[in-house]
Amino acid sequence: PLAVDVTVDYDKKIKNNFFGVGSATRFSDRVSYTREPLVTSVALSRGFGRTVGQAGVKYVSILNEPAQSSEDQTALPAALELGRRSYASVFGSVRYDSRESFTNPSAGIVLQGEAEVSPGSSASGAKFGRVAAWFQSYSVLFFPKTVFALRLGGQSLFGDSLPMHVLLPLGGSNNLRGSSLDRYLDKSYALMNAELRFPLVGRLGGM
Repeated sequence: PLAVDVTVDYDKKIKNNFFGVGSATRFSDRVSYTREPLVTSVALSRGFGRTVGQAGVKYVSILNEPAQSSEDQTALPAALELGRRSYASVFGSVRYDSRESFTNPSAGIVLQGEAEVSPGSSASGAKFGRVAAWFQSYSVLFFPKTVFALRLGGQSLFGDSLPMHVLLPLGGSNNLRGSSLDRYLDKSYALMNAELRFPLVGRLGGM
């Protein structure tokens, strides 16, 4: 019923694109840069049947640098915020999960609420609050196992003059398939995904 998770996640010199901030940004505004994030966290979880509560602390440090092929650094948009940026926060979540499988579910639902608060500091300037809510549903539609998967949810940030490194990214294979990674950056977003998942050969499936 109790678990302690210690996570250290580091990626070296990821090539990334910056399109600007807000939903009205254009794809033609894209500029390339390298991103080097380090995320560390410690979380305590407790299970209550199908419900899990979690609370923890997190430290994020991100280094943004011009891509080697980019032009003069002064030509890059100021909103890109080059250099090292960091913040610390406390977070918590409650999740109800009735899926029969974590990796390949065909039945059940997930209800999850999240909250995060960063007190800010003179070094980071990242004083903010974040709330999120998610709903997932899985059901078998056709024989032998064509699964209808639905996800609804959203996130929102609270704070003034928030820096780029705390804004919410939308885009990429984890949430908005078919779009570039981090295509949109803003203080809030809502998301809906609907998929039909079906087996092809063995453990290989399609959607």
